[in-house]
Amino acid sequence: MKMPRKSNINAAALTLACALGALGARTVQAQAPVPSAPPTAAVLATATEDPGKFYAFGGFAAFGPEKNSGLQNERGSLANFIAGAGYRAWPSWSVELNLVFDNRRLDTPSGVVAQLPAGTFQPGSAKSFMATSGLAASARYHFGEGRLVPYAGGGMGVYRTAFLTTSEAPSCTNNCSDTGPRVTGRSTDLGYHAMAGADYSVTAKDRISAELRYLKLDADFGSILPGKVSAGGMFLWVGYRRAFF
Repeated sequence: MKMPRKSNINAAALTLACALGALGARTVQAQAPVPSAPPTAAVLATATEDPGKFYAFGGFAAFGPEKNSGLQNERGSLANFIAGAGYRAWPSWSVELNLVFDNRRLDTPSGVVAQLPAGTFQPGSAKSFMATSGLAASARYHFGEGRLVPYAGGGMGVYRTAFLTTSEAPSCTNNCSDTGPRVTGRSTDLGYHAMAGADYSVTAKDRISAELRYLKLDADFGSILPGKVSAGGMFLWVGYRRAFF
């Protein structure tokens, strides 16, 4: 699936940020006291229910990789996820631990093809991938209270990025599946992220969330891919949060 260009992703992030600001203003305005009839017992019970400070969350994300000048045709996928657990430490602040996974495909660089032993693979069969997994800590600021609550935040984490090139053996002619030699590399690095999104409360304990997250991450694969490689990018995440106690 062809991912959006970086300029389009940045425009989407700016648009969402403006929308979130407007939603935050409307949320605060909506909370101003207005004369009304006494609430029913059912409404009072819902409003005073303690949603719990600890919560878990998870969901899938579309990923638009940050491009590298030395690599060609980098493209993300929909098979990425962000999950974890959080704690509502203060009314407007929560802290979270995040598990993050993303992957991308790219055209195999000629320098990597040269590292495959000559005569041991079918020409043109080399395929390359990059996958990143990590554990990150985040802080989120919540703009007001209510059913729809915008938020913004950021954090940092430790990420493991793997580069893999596979090929097919010359003798394989049918149902081939990476039967030739491989080139692999790994890099462990610190990464930083910023995010903006909104939570929508379905019940006092259940929320649906949407978030834009930018991950800044550089990887070093040594002689396999000389120089620093940008392994981060933009996530469009949709997930579910469940409060416990």
